[in-house]
Amino acid sequence: MIAHLKAIQAFDAVARAGNLTQAAATLNIAQSAISYHIRVLETKIGAKLFERTARGVRLTGTGEKLVPFVREGLRSIETGMATVTKAPARSVVRVAVLPMFASRWLAPRLADFWTKHSKIELSFSHESDAFASALDYAETADVAVQWGAGNWPRVDAERLLEAPLVVACSPKLLEQTPLRRLSDIKRHTLLHVDDHNMWRQWLASAGVPEASEIGGRGLMMSDRHFQLSATLNAAGVSLFIRSFIREELRQGTLVSPLPLELCTAYAYYVVRPKGRRLGEAASQFYDWLRAQAAMSAGD
Repeated sequence: MIAHLKAIQAFDAVARAGNLTQAAATLNIAQSAISYHIRVLETKIGAKLFERTARGVRLTGTGEKLVPFVREGLRSIETGMATVTKAPARSVVRVAVLPMFASRWLAPRLADFWTKHSKIELSFSHESDAFASALDYAETADVAVQWGAGNWPRVDAERLLEAPLVVACSPKLLEQTPLRRLSDIKRHTLLHVDDHNMWRQWLASAGVPEASEIGGRGLMMSDRHFQLSATLNAAGVSLFIRSFIREELRQGTLVSPLPLELCTAYAYYVVRPKGRRLGEAASQFYDWLRAQAAMSAGD
């Protein structure tokens, strides 16, 4: 009998996401439950598996040693279940996506895919921006969508969506501290995800002289949904793709106070394991993604 199976699944989810919130969303359980399962496993092992960082958590030495055994075991269980499950054969495509991209761009379009490819099953996992750099990427997903500069060494990356960014904030924030011109940015708290580069590049493109210094200030968020919630609650000013916050702008819960929409080196990329030929089902999903992105250009 396998003891602590739920704790092992929680450990795997946190190790992949590097973040308790994303791991909880992946397993569809509360973050407190994730924390409990990790404590159970650490007590059983007698050692810490994660240590906290400014961006979330990272594996300790003990955690890194445990990861390959856990993933091999979980894959073995999945293989066994698939072997004995009596169901019509279906093509399954494993897709790793970022939560904000999944909810704001992909989800509204999925019905179109299933209408055209009803025999293909999609298995989604939520991952962080660092996913494409993972050593075991090819074992986890056939296709992934990542945010970055497209320079990951272990994958073939194709730019999927251009990402012109607008400044967004709560109208309540502007009641306290106006933001009428670029020079007013320095009076506000900037909200970041992963690093400070996006704000620095955006400010540089806008011609702000102190772009590096100003763009390095503010609060670091663990993911873009957290960033969006913080922005809605007047915690600071963020950069977003306009179409991703269209509803908030329409409702007036967010405003874009500056008439600028600028690109940085960052964009959404569709990636696949380097040098690996996709199967037929994965190729169809890959091509569908590219076609959808082409149709949405300029949204």
